Amino acid sequence: MFRWYKNAERCYVYLSDDSSRPSGEDSDAHRNRKPAIRKSRWFGGSWTLQELIAPASVVFYSKEGERLGNKESLMQTLREITEIAVQALGGSLMTCFTVDERMRWAHGRNTKREEDAACSLLGIFDVQMPLLYREGRVKTWHRLRREIQEHHSIDLPIATGASFGFHNEEHHARCLPNTRTELLDAITKWANNKSGKLTFRLSGIAGTGKSTIARTVAESFFSRGQQGASYFFKRGEGERGNASQFFTVIATDLVVHEAGMLAGIKKALDQDSAISQRALKDQFEKLVLQPLLGIQQARSYGSARVIVTDALDECVEEEDIRAILQLLAKTKDVQPVPLRIVGTSRPELHIRLGFQTMPNGTYQDLVLHEVPRRTIEHDISLFLEHELGVIRKERKLASDWPAKQQIIALVGLAVPLFFYAATVCRYVGSKGGSPAAFLNKVL
Repeated sequence: MFRWYKNAERCYVYLSDDSSRPSGEDSDAHRNRKPAIRKSRWFGGSWTLQELIAPASVVFYSKEGERLGNKESLMQTLREITEIAVQALGGSLMTCFTVDERMRWAHGRNTKREEDAACSLLGIFDVQMPLLYREGRVKTWHRLRREIQEHHSIDLPIATGASFGFHNEEHHARCLPNTRTELLDAITKWANNKSGKLTFRLSGIAGTGKSTIARTVAESFFSRGQQGASYFFKRGEGERGNASQFFTVIATDLVVHEAGMLAGIKKALDQDSAISQRALKDQFEKLVLQPLLGIQQARSYGSARVIVTDALDECVEEEDIRAILQLLAKTKDVQPVPLRIVGTSRPELHIRLGFQTMPNGTYQDLVLHEVPRRTIEHDISLFLEHELGVIRKERKLASDWPAKQQIIALVGLAVPLFFYAATVCRYVGSKGGSPAAFLNKVL
């Protein structure tokens, strides 16, 4: 039925419970009144969901046959009534919306049969399954979710823990509030500058907080709805220490946020089931670049998708990093989903050379250990005050511990290394001794 409505030139909706002539109101005054359709039962029905979304043109009439408006003229009212995105009401492809978002559209709708709530979503998810009335609501929803999962899933190997959001990343540090503010603001502005460079290179010596910043950036763009993908290299952690599954992770992440890539990725898998074992160039072109170029409508609506790659220097094969940087540079002018890429690493020679081989104007860089000393001192001071404050509260220490001069002394020892400050805090807070005594040993 969804396709039937989609192919219709125009659909007409008769609101049998909406009167265009309320008692006590003359017709002249009514003509200047905004249509009162918000309480119509039609908007709460399960099957009417596809009748509202699928057609390009929908015209609404009152029970007296008076024209109340169409989908375009009533767009904001319809958005408020149904809580469905304007883009969905306006004809955007259903693949522009996540599974969870489309599921929410059906929440709380009235049904004559309990199975209808799930069955009414078949066209919206472009899946097919038999209608088995009397099987019950729970079983129908379970079948629908299984069909959706099979329809939308891709069978690609991924390096466990490499992507932001894995459990192993859950408890790792993020930047504290009011720290790294200038840097984080600069990255946000860069990502949303349509004429900005493709890549933001963030380098720094060991201990300057690159991975903490990378996790914070990934989390920030996730909350903004701009997350694209991420890969956190880590030597000695299985596949995370090499690039063999870099592009399979990137593709798997991207398709979650841009479902329009799904058809292209499935096509690549159908043509070559072993694509994940091919050269990085082939993986990139078949699993990332071509699916991106094949998107008909983007969920990002013009905003860039941000890919975060952390600890490039942790990849054991130096040549693979050069290859990745050169391949990612090919996404510079990709539409309709523009990309921005954040890359962090230590300032090692092969990484610098890799960036230098990228086309001119493709990247900008910032060196963490060259950030003004006063900025680093401020951020490390806030970090120490927070972490030692947690220890003070947990261990029920005096309210004046640590002394201000102790914080100042620790800042002087730590700059420019956040890692040093974090290590001191772990040592001072370790069990089996006095935090005050441990702190005095450090100083």
